[in-house]
Amino acid sequence: MYYYDDEAGNIWVVMFFFSLLLNLIVAFMMQNAAKKKGYDDSTPERTSHAILICVFLGIFGILYIMSLPDLVLRDKLDMLIGNGGSSNGMPNNSNQSTQAQKRVIADDLPEL
Repeated sequence: MYYYDDEAGNIWVVMFFFSLLLNLIVAFMMQNAAKKKGYDDSTPERTSHAILICVFLGIFGILYIMSLPDLVLRDKLDMLIGNGGSSNGMPNNSNQSTQAQKRVIADDLPEL
């Protein structure tokens, strides 16, 4: 009497596993991007958990990982201006770093 199409149920299972596989591939790509930004699990402050965030939150997790600040660039800029590479977001207020900043501002400006 009632006709049940077994192939229609199988397509949903295939689509579910395909979307799960695609989600995992993107999550591992986001983990790689987080590692390149300096979140390499070396310290608790630099742990990103990018795979779990991307798997459970989907597109919002991807957007979150993309919006993480670049800690590698921050460390390089801190070394450039003389803060000693502190990556906690707070400037290092030592006398040496302020003298280095004054020297860069006062001595290295080109003539116009």
